[in-house]
Amino acid sequence: MSKRERIPAFFLIFWWSSWLFLQASPPRRVEEFHLNREYLRGAVQDLAEISRSPLGWENSDWLKVALISGAGVAFYWADQRVHDWLEENKTTTSSDISTVVSYFGHGGVILAGTGGGYLLGEITGSRQIRKVSLLSLESWLASGFIVTLMKFLIGRERPYVSHNSKKFHPFSLKSGHHSWPSGHASSAFAVAAVIAAEAESGLIDGAVYSLASLVALSRVHDGYHWLSDVFIGSVLGYVIGHKIARLHTSPNNQRVAWGIIISSQETAFTLKVFF
Repeated sequence: MSKRERIPAFFLIFWWSSWLFLQASPPRRVEEFHLNREYLRGAVQDLAEISRSPLGWENSDWLKVALISGAGVAFYWADQRVHDWLEENKTTTSSDISTVVSYFGHGGVILAGTGGGYLLGEITGSRQIRKVSLLSLESWLASGFIVTLMKFLIGRERPYVSHNSKKFHPFSLKSGHHSWPSGHASSAFAVAAVIAAEAESGLIDGAVYSLASLVALSRVHDGYHWLSDVFIGSVLGYVIGHKIARLHTSPNNQRVAWGIIISSQETAFTLKVFF
């Protein structure tokens, strides 16, 4: 395994293991979903929970990871051919449509949408609207944080730079070297997963996931990402959004919490039982 191939594995191991040093928190009470200190504290706890989730994965979960990884490798080997085909066959109409669709994965649009939804929830007194808006915002921020770190560590060159799918520049700060994974795809699927989980409607599920898929494909069409970039970004966004939605489906019924506290005064293992 080359040095560049070891970077993703090192990043994931470091990222997951680092959260072992977070102190466990007691179960949360029923949330009212207001943009306040409690929401921000809960968002940090959710990010910690997402990061250490692999520690509790079973064999079936690791099988899914293996299948997704295999699909990612397959897409990686197809990246160059897909890009070359699109460069030769894209049209003015497809470019216009792709440009419009791509905006739905843009951070500014998502921030405006979630912010507007939250204000509507406050005005109407709707807890459900506030919940969907704030969880969508949280999912977008969490996916953006993780994806940004991965972009920096991997440093894959974007298609429009040299049209070469196998160029990498780890630890680069240049936007042209931040192709893998796709932030637009991750953002779109993170928000779509929350909306789908809360709506519990097949029609809405189909609509939001179709739009998220179009956002991902538009990034490949427009030459900002390779196919494998948007595939991994979409998977990450979906997993993060789905996990955050599940964490808030009902009050946390956790009875036992453990953690490790490390400070200048003490180093201790904690075990808490809640009644």
